[in-house]
Amino acid sequence: MRPASAKSDFERMVLIETDECVVWEHACWKNGYGQLWLPESRTLGRVHVMALERRTPRPSPDMWALHGECHNRACINYRHLYWGTPKRNQDDRKRDGTMSVNRGEANGRATLTQAEVDDIRAAIAAGESQKSVAMRLGRSHGHISLIYNRKIWK
Repeated sequence: MRPASAKSDFERMVLIETDECVVWEHACWKNGYGQLWLPESRTLGRVHVMALERRTPRPSPDMWALHGECHNRACINYRHLYWGTPKRNQDDRKRDGTMSVNRGEANGRATLTQAEVDDIRAAIAAGESQKSVAMRLGRSHGHISLIYNRKIWK
């Protein structure tokens, strides 16, 4: 007997009526979201998006398929999914602790430490000019200004 294809599994799985997670058992992206090859468009589709679109039309093109309470990226149960804005997605990721944290010193391109940033802000708050701080640290005035005004290192 031939194993079921991912496409036929998808067709079967989106019809399952349960409150439990329906976990995609085929190929997944590195980040854990299920994927499915769509030969008609020659692309890989995100299975959770396709599952939600099957049950609930996308309200507008700028809406994303978001996971609700289960937080299981491989889950394609439409009851665990909802349409939300990119901002809502970011807020949910922050709240749930699933956002990759590449800010501050954890950013691979960071050339300062949090202590140095704190010192820069303290020196300017104490009356030292941004220009003199920049010269003292060998940084550009623009860089110091972005740090002090919290455009970077928020």
